[in-house]
Amino acid sequence: MQTLQFPHVCLSDSDEAGLHSLLGKPVSRQALNSLKMLPVWVSPDHLVSTARFVLNGHRLSRLPVVSAGGVLGFVSEASLTSAEPDHRVGELVEPFAFELDGRMGVRDAAVEFVHHSADVAPVIQDGQFLGLISALDLLRELSHMWDPLTGLPWAERLRDWVIDNLSQGREVTILSIDVDDFSLYNRRYGHPQGDLLLRRLAERFRGVIAMERDLLVRFGGDEFLVGTLLSLEEAQGLAKALRDSISEDDTKELHELVSFSVGIAGGKRTQEREHTHYAAMFDNLVKLAQTDCQAHKRLKPSVISGAGLGGRDSGSDRPEEFEVISVAQHVEPQPLTQAIIRVGSRIVGGVDGGEDLDMAVAQATARALESWSRNIVIVVESVQRFDDASGSHLVSVTGTLSVGGEATRIAGSARYDVEPSKAIAEAVLDAFARADEGSRRS
Repeated sequence: MQTLQFPHVCLSDSDEAGLHSLLGKPVSRQALNSLKMLPVWVSPDHLVSTARFVLNGHRLSRLPVVSAGGVLGFVSEASLTSAEPDHRVGELVEPFAFELDGRMGVRDAAVEFVHHSADVAPVIQDGQFLGLISALDLLRELSHMWDPLTGLPWAERLRDWVIDNLSQGREVTILSIDVDDFSLYNRRYGHPQGDLLLRRLAERFRGVIAMERDLLVRFGGDEFLVGTLLSLEEAQGLAKALRDSISEDDTKELHELVSFSVGIAGGKRTQEREHTHYAAMFDNLVKLAQTDCQAHKRLKPSVISGAGLGGRDSGSDRPEEFEVISVAQHVEPQPLTQAIIRVGSRIVGGVDGGEDLDMAVAQATARALESWSRNIVIVVESVQRFDDASGSHLVSVTGTLSVGGEATRIAGSARYDVEPSKAIAEAVLDAFARADEGSRRS
């Protein structure tokens, strides 16, 4: 049994249904006749010596044999080598396992290769031989259609899907998904961790969508798109399900509870369209969904506004506690400090590359708090270690906290026994908590 390798998937001839499921429907508009193929062949009346020359000249392993009645089959390098040069090619013809129509989509052609356990097939359209295509040719083509990181199709697949559905009179809604602060996440944990985040998001989103109704694709960077046949109102429920697909259970692997914004467009046609350019409509829907996504991102309420800063009522959103989860420092090949903290139920982290290791811990903790809320800016001015009258080790941190452009002096402290790093982070949290408490009293 021959096995074909597709991106992230190994499929044998028993997996035809699985490949159909993976590739989705309707079939892409990219047809086999759009691919580059070499229409090289010989007739059954050609001599073996001529066929050898053609086969070797084009570096082929098989040479199609074509007559007026169509493709008869092929001759192989092995059969030509063992035959007498003056024999006719027609005596050596072997049949192809199957033929492909030039109008067939690339994905359907891949399914046929799996079904027939073949590695090469002739492509014919309206009685004309277009050339040979191999499983490797299709793999190369599919690799351009699929994102190798997430295993999702690229946006061109969604374009075809939208055009097909609109042309059949169905209404389509587009959801644009954009990870919040992805560049900060990449800087904090590194690009390999960022790639892991994107893979996990793709997995979670796959678990939410319905294949018979929706199509999920990667748009590039940290953006995903979903096409759905749901109405605009119904798509709101899908957007919520997508947002809820990442939970606190994922924080151990992802290091923090990642959020993302979702924008929606389409799904509200009230009359039949005439003379519509569906490709342009797809582009317009994507732009509208992206605009809506960015609007949601900008209007997201700052978590810090519920914590009492700025004189607002603390309400039920005020975090009940702050906790330092871990502090890690590396000096080689270059200084790097990472602080991970918990604010209420959310775990966030920050990094700093300063050479003053005590200050770097404080700065990394400040960056973690800033990632918790984009509405604040913390400037650490000093970090001091000292012993009190009883001989206990303490650390103090001073600086400023700006909320909405309004700066407030902050100061905090913490005790430690041997290792001061965690205490420095705790002192930053203490300073922040004191400012929070003071603003609530005012």
